[in-house]
Amino acid sequence: MSYPVPKIEYNPGSGTVVLNFTFPPVMKSGAPDLTAQREDSISVSGLKQSVWTRTDEFLPVQLDFVPVTDMPAWTDFMRFALAGGLFNYFPDKTIAHYTTYTLDDSSWAPSRNFHGISRFKLKLRKVVGADQTGS
Repeated sequence: MSYPVPKIEYNPGSGTVVLNFTFPPVMKSGAPDLTAQREDSISVSGLKQSVWTRTDEFLPVQLDFVPVTDMPAWTDFMRFALAGGLFNYFPDKTIAHYTTYTLDDSSWAPSRNFHGISRFKLKLRKVVGADQTGS
């Protein structure tokens, strides 16, 4: 059984760039992380009232096996993503289905895993809105 290997597509203004993963992410839960934006108040009598604004969906991506030869492409992508750019994440690069995300992280610090291999984590925030711009 082979594991699906993702890819990312983004457009930094000069045309679509495809970032193919060499190895799949690790530690996948199979479900997104969800965080509710909500205010709760509890009355003196113990009744709870909640005002819900939204539920954000996040995709944690842990890459433990990134060849150093891939790092220039990752650095270019991270410069784009850290600036707030939107990108399409394909969980399996052989299938046309994708979800549009933006990077939730405000920093990126890859580290050495072992000789010739780097590792890092990303937290992707799902973009909502019919036009995929977050509006």
